[in-house]
Amino acid sequence: MNRWVWLASAERLKHIALMRSSAASRRFMLLSITVLSIGLGVFQFSKMGWHRVTNTPAIENTGSVKPAGGGWWHIAKAPRPLPENLAPEVYVDFWWNPIHSTAGFILGAALGGLLALFALRLIRAGITKAHVQALRCELRLTAATHYSTAWCSAVSFTLFLAILEPAFLVGAINSWWNLTIANTVAYFSTASVVLGCAMWWFWLIRLGTTAPARTRTRVVLFMSIGIPIIGCFFAFAWRYSIEEISGPVARLLGVQF
Repeated sequence: MNRWVWLASAERLKHIALMRSSAASRRFMLLSITVLSIGLGVFQFSKMGWHRVTNTPAIENTGSVKPAGGGWWHIAKAPRPLPENLAPEVYVDFWWNPIHSTAGFILGAALGGLLALFALRLIRAGITKAHVQALRCELRLTAATHYSTAWCSAVSFTLFLAILEPAFLVGAINSWWNLTIANTVAYFSTASVVLGCAMWWFWLIRLGTTAPARTRTRVVLFMSIGIPIIGCFFAFAWRYSIEEISGPVARLLGVQF
């Protein structure tokens, strides 16, 4: 079904645009949002509960080598003694707190799923308003809004790759390979997410061109301008909410830095 949506021709898009939302389209949407939520959870799992220590503790964010609180595992340590010419930004120790990372997964997945559902509802309302009054009763693009979540699977796959970044960093600290590999994974994951979101946006613009001529301009304008605004707003809301909640959660679990 994902491929059917991704590779939709102009004729297929016209067919999708005329479909009304149904139990099948809602089920597909919920499954896609669930996959996206898990991907966001995995992404946050790879960011929370990991404490990197540089060669010079004074320049790292926390100013300490060992994180405060309980439950921290010292999973990687550069061979001692450290070379005298080692650059100060090189990572020499790596700590992990499984409880903190699990909390990050739960926060990322729960907030991601709720915000994605809210964003999709807002997008559907915007598409309806973009149609002229006489056409709104036809419920055009209602199923198409649900099926557009097929792009969640493409984005989620790259989010899953984020879990490889800590693993490659462990190898870099242990001198198994160069730190460039870990950085490349992070860059590739970010670029792939941006590409997946861009393809979703382009698909929706193509979908907007299937609207009747008397309302097509309004629909395409909403797809072109309204969708990026909504997407960026909810992405920021997810990131900001995580930042605001993660601190109190860490203190509650006793795993703060």
